Amino acid sequence: MTDAGAALSYPPSTSDKVKAFVADLARPFAIYVTSASASIATIVIAMRITAMDFSGAAIFMGAVFSGVGALYGSKAWENNTQARQTAVIEVAKTTTPTP
Repeated sequence: MTDAGAALSYPPSTSDKVKAFVADLARPFAIYVTSASASIATIVIAMRITAMDFSGAAIFMGAVFSGVGALYGSKAWENNTQARQTAVIEVAKTTTPTP
């Protein structure tokens, strides 16, 4: 018997599973591709630098690596925030008296 106030839960549909799978892969894939692009750009810029154009190469590489650093930094911040929220929820579960 089910409780009258309890909501029924159905298994996720195939489209929901596909959406969750793509969502789980999208951000890490974007970070990996951006990091690989920065690595390739480092090599290409190093091969194409002329004797008088070091400042332009330095500005470009600084922009590339600050972008990659921002991606990794924001991912670390997101993981930290999510872990903190999970910890708060777990503390609330343990301190809530059961009837």
